[in-house]
Amino acid sequence: MNKVLVIDGENLLHRSFHAAEKQWHATGRKRDMYVRFFLTTLKSYVVQFNPTKIVVTWDYRKSGLSNERKELYEDYKKDRVFNEAVQEYADDIREMLTTLGVTQIHPWVREGDDIMYWLCAMKYPNESVLVSTDTDMYQLIVPELSGNKIYNPIKKIVITENYLKTNYNVEDGRQFIVRKALKGDNADSIRGIGSKDRKLTKNRLDAVVKAMGSEFNVENVTSQNLLDDEEMGIFLTNMEIMSLDRVKENTEELEYYEKQLNETPQGNKGKFKQFIAKHEFWTLMKQADKIYNLFNPINFDDLYTNIFG
Repeated sequence: MNKVLVIDGENLLHRSFHAAEKQWHATGRKRDMYVRFFLTTLKSYVVQFNPTKIVVTWDYRKSGLSNERKELYEDYKKDRVFNEAVQEYADDIREMLTTLGVTQIHPWVREGDDIMYWLCAMKYPNESVLVSTDTDMYQLIVPELSGNKIYNPIKKIVITENYLKTNYNVEDGRQFIVRKALKGDNADSIRGIGSKDRKLTKNRLDAVVKAMGSEFNVENVTSQNLLDDEEMGIFLTNMEIMSLDRVKENTEELEYYEKQLNETPQGNKGKFKQFIAKHEFWTLMKQADKIYNLFNPINFDDLYTNIFG
């Protein structure tokens, strides 16, 4: 039974921004629209999955340290344009989530993807529902984590091994990330293998993925001469960047996640209403009690214990 709802905060932030953008020009209520879209969308996932715990992950780092992947690969996300408008009211949203008692976690030197992996694969394996459109999270679709749900909110489907087989010709999330490391990722400015003289055709791609298997059998690929030395170097670097299970090796990072998880704020209905009033989110005020109670349902077992001992 899935009990922990893991939300890709950056992903939802961007989707809320673009959804709200279509309406705020007509209403003039930019911040109201933006925050309301985030909250109502998050509320819909709580209703849909009925979790006992909610965790929202973010990419921002308070540590002031550089992104670990950037140090590994200088060109990482070099073409990514930072949209200040998207982040304009992110602090408002984080403040609102705190008043609702929602756990929020940000990374030390890695990224939000690593936090989601840690939550779903290490902290709450087979107990998690992950909501994100990020295909990097397909790495979690492996037999030993089949109890998790990887939910794509745009497609409105749970991504399964059958989906990976049909759409990517891979058996599971391990083969998926091998395929992605071979092809590269333009969105993150990660180049793939192949050249004008030796292209990465579909047949060669499928052959490498099959030879590599789910156990990352590099020797098998080398023995079949499917990748030359330069291509193998690119592939291994890309795997180092893309493979989320690398976070297991960073004890300090994991301890930082654990610390934040243990510091879950206590929800406060009064502060939630004060937040709404301070920011003049009047469209939310009418639903304030209902929204708060959804995020903070009464635990009747605890109530009974407190009253009767």
